[in-house]
Amino acid sequence: LLAAGPTIGAFGNRFTFRTIKVVSDGALGSRGAALLQPYADAPNTTGLMTVKQEELAPMLAASLEKGIQVETHAIGDRANRFTLDEYEKAFSAVPVAQRKVADPRWRIEHAQVLDPADIPRLAKLKVIASMQPSHAIGDLHFAPSRVGIARLKGAYAWQSLIKTGAIIAGGSDAPVERGEPMIEFYAAVARKDQKGFQGDGWHPEEAVSREQALKMFTIWPAFAAFEEKLRGSI
Repeated sequence: LLAAGPTIGAFGNRFTFRTIKVVSDGALGSRGAALLQPYADAPNTTGLMTVKQEELAPMLAASLEKGIQVETHAIGDRANRFTLDEYEKAFSAVPVAQRKVADPRWRIEHAQVLDPADIPRLAKLKVIASMQPSHAIGDLHFAPSRVGIARLKGAYAWQSLIKTGAIIAGGSDAPVERGEPMIEFYAAVARKDQKGFQGDGWHPEEAVSREQALKMFTIWPAFAAFEEKLRGSI
């Protein structure tokens, strides 16, 4: 992809190939998500980083020069900070005049646990949060024990991200989750599991309005795919 460049809107806008996905850490359930501080229920580990800065940085710079979108899987707060740091360095190293696409619309996939100090950085850097609301209503049964109540302040922080001006591209992470749009919509606006359970420290204020949820599953994902003029709204 770096050698040939992206393919955009081929076959009547049925095929676009413009993205490189990076995986920076593991999952929260398996304690593989990379955290800034040890796991609350496993103080001997902070999770796993699965990418090296010295290997990532040249690819990020080349992607900006070639017009390639980068999306990085980051679940823990350490992985999210690392990703934002590396994106910011790349944006500084390759200014707008040297990019094939001025606004590259790079993404963080999942962005599940953020340090509150990092939440405003997504909007500032124009990084899109690609999030799956159903993760919050599944993870609420084990995330408090994994990260502790204090770190839940920056977990699944949809409303906080939106208030800073960040765009959230909603998805389902199917087949990990069921992939049903109404479950995702319900999770976003209710922030409770399907039986109505929420639990302590789950920050109900991070739920979104129905209008915001609709945008999360229509026009904002279209924007994240550079397709807001093709789909996502009527």
